[in-house]
Amino acid sequence: MTEKSYEALTSAIGACIAAWNGVEDELSNLFMLLHSKKPWNYSDPLRAAYEAVVSLDVKMQMIVATASADPVTSPVYAKHCVALRNKIMKSYKKRHQVAHFALVWRDEGAGAQIKVRPFFRHAEFLENSGPAELSRLDIEQKRASFGRLADRVHMHAQHVGELKRLPIEYYARAGDRFHDTRALERDPLALNRGIPSLGGS
Repeated sequence: MTEKSYEALTSAIGACIAAWNGVEDELSNLFMLLHSKKPWNYSDPLRAAYEAVVSLDVKMQMIVATASADPVTSPVYAKHCVALRNKIMKSYKKRHQVAHFALVWRDEGAGAQIKVRPFFRHAEFLENSGPAELSRLDIEQKRASFGRLADRVHMHAQHVGELKRLPIEYYARAGDRFHDTRALERDPLALNRGIPSLGGS
């Protein structure tokens, strides 16, 4: 193992965690739009209250509850919101793998290789059991999937903004990728499958 490979791995870990933060930021925006609030008003008391909640599971319950109670979003969007929550919580477990770990070294014939071992326990490490160890490539793939997930949440936010007939500046800014949510009228499951051009995972 070289210092360069160590730095590449730790850099990949940081980028992966940052990508997940993008998911959570998009969820904050979605919550604000469900309340017909402009997401970019970061001093809004509603956003402050949402961000004061530590548990992501509770935050997702807040989002689903709002979508289900709103007479505009409930008939057509609530079921998509539930599917989004399920996807988010499943991916959140993958995020934990790069947030709670130890770096370990393995001699795999090509010199010592450094890997990430999620939820490190000495006994499991010595017995070579427990969670699978992650390479830099594994972590980079997680980062890419988190990026796609953040883009999917952004698509949900745009859809909600259109459903509630909010001003476009509430859910789109210069440089944003704009999703044609009119396609949902033809294919209501598009939100749950994700964005085909981004792999939909």
